[in-house]
Amino acid sequence: MRLRLVWVGLVAGAAISGPGVAALAAPSPAMTFVPGLINVEDMVRVPGTPWIIASGLADGESTDGHIYLVNASDRSVSALLPGHVAYRPDANAYPACPGKPDEAKFSAHGLSLRRGPAGIHTLYVVHHGERESVEVFTLDARSATPRLTWVGCAVYPAGVSGNGVAALPGGAFAVTSFMDTRDPQSIAKIEAGEPAGGVLIWRPKTGWRTVPGAASISADNGIEASADGRQLFVAGWGDQTVVRRPVEGEGRREVIKTGFHTDNLRWGPDGYLYAAGQRDSLQNLFKCAPNTDKRCDNPFSVLRIDPKTLRTREVVHDPGRPEFGAASVALRVGDDYWLGTPHGDRIAITPAK
Repeated sequence: MRLRLVWVGLVAGAAISGPGVAALAAPSPAMTFVPGLINVEDMVRVPGTPWIIASGLADGESTDGHIYLVNASDRSVSALLPGHVAYRPDANAYPACPGKPDEAKFSAHGLSLRRGPAGIHTLYVVHHGERESVEVFTLDARSATPRLTWVGCAVYPAGVSGNGVAALPGGAFAVTSFMDTRDPQSIAKIEAGEPAGGVLIWRPKTGWRTVPGAASISADNGIEASADGRQLFVAGWGDQTVVRRPVEGEGRREVIKTGFHTDNLRWGPDGYLYAAGQRDSLQNLFKCAPNTDKRCDNPFSVLRIDPKTLRTREVVHDPGRPEFGAASVALRVGDDYWLGTPHGDRIAITPAK
């Protein structure tokens, strides 16, 4: 979810009104915090390590975003970007990329990590700055501290308002577009829960392709792919949904009504999908969203989803608090949930249920 022009973070098939949606979870217990990070909109785990990669959206209309490295064991924080990135462009893999990004104008949004062999992974970062793009990095996790190397980018087609990204097989990735920036009615459509945005797939050699039918979602936000890369799970922020649909073709789509403005989606080590988002009126959310240099205290929830049956359980139901609110992502880390927000100066940690 994110606000620049608006808050971005923000058919054939069966509509499922939250199959087996459980009763509301009890309010979250006292939280602990990892301070020193600005606007952590998304997070991913680095497999086999204690490390978490966290995105940092730029404050308000400024351009001072980050890519953070967080140690889940001792809760230490450092910045990979700016200042600690090597640049080795791969012109064969990304021939249309116009060059390396400007670190002084970087703003990191959605993340995805493609697991690679021997501790060398690929990190995809949705970027807002001097261009709207997905920036691609190699993440070397073999040493005591992971190292980040930029290798290329894919610049979005006109009108795309990038939000989430998910790695697919064969070097491809899927992205969400929160809205069409060329449509003056986009905000009104999102407020009404009407279709706005879409999903695109980038593939090596062929570039961008729009996914048919994905534009029926209101404000496409977070996105994840199944382990075999055949299904996408897409969060609808405007219509408070999670949609499961095939990557290829029209096919059958199934819809979960989450009951909150669904933001990022993350796989847990337990095989469940975790959806986080804000549980408030759009008026209240929009009121805080432009001021990303201060905390928002909006209530939020986290929903655990069985990817096969689509049965759900709400595992976090928090009223929001002065220290933390408007959560946009939830990572299951051991016996805790780690929560990020695009409007604050910390990560929150609360016991898992």
